[in-house]
Formats: sequence, C-alpha cells, structure tokens
Amino acid sequence: MKKLVLVLVLLLASAALFAQTVDLSALPTGRWLDHNFDAIWEFGASGIKLSTPTDGDIFTFTTGNIQNLRAVRSGVSAGIGFSCNATGRTYSFIPNLADGSMTMSIERDGLPNYQVVMQRHRTGG
Repeated sequence: MKKLVLVLVLLLASAALFAQTVDLSALPTGRWLDHNFDAIWEFGASGIKLSTPTDGDIFTFTTGNIQNLRAVRSGVSAGIGFSCNATGRTYSFIPNLADGSMTMSIERDGLPNYQVVMQRHRTGG
C-alpha cells in the first residue's frame, strides 16, 4: 500500500511539473498520420502543421493562434490540449511512448467528438 501511495504522489508531482512548463515543445517532434482523412499532423518547434497530399498545408497551430494551452492526461500518459478560435475546435494530443503512436481528440460544438490513434509517418520528410 505504501508503494502505491508513493507511485501516486510521484505521478501527481510529475503532472504538476509538466503543467507548469507546458508549451508546444512538450510533444515529440515528427509527423503522424490521421488515416481516416489522409492528413499529416507535423509537430515541430514552430508549431503543429496540418496538411494533406491533396490540399497541401491547411493550418498551422502556433502559440499566437491558440488559446487555453494546458497539460492533459490519459492514464499515466501526458500530453497537451488547446482550443483554437479560428477552427472552432478543442484539440488534445497524447503521445504513447511505448509504441510511438499519438492519440488525437477533437471536440467540436454541435458535432460528435473525434478521436484517432495516429501512427508515426515516416515518409515525405
């Protein structure tokens, strides 16, 4: 029981520290494929870029055009969440360090929430 309490305290302390330093660089850099829409989400130092092979660059999320940037959790995994007035949506991204995937959730007013587990995209840059 003492070990369980210690683990919980350490997890809460880690989450608190993460929340104090959250920014877009809290996510791993790279590209992930949303296979439902053939969309690429590219995470880098300058922001998060959404593109498709058909449409090219669609939108780039930066600290200048997002609101409510915060730490989010799913179980013991930590990621980031934010809203964007320009797109009218709230996003969360939680990397899975065990297999390199990333879970993305999108909340949209009046529409069902969208969630997908994206795999790392290794081609095209």
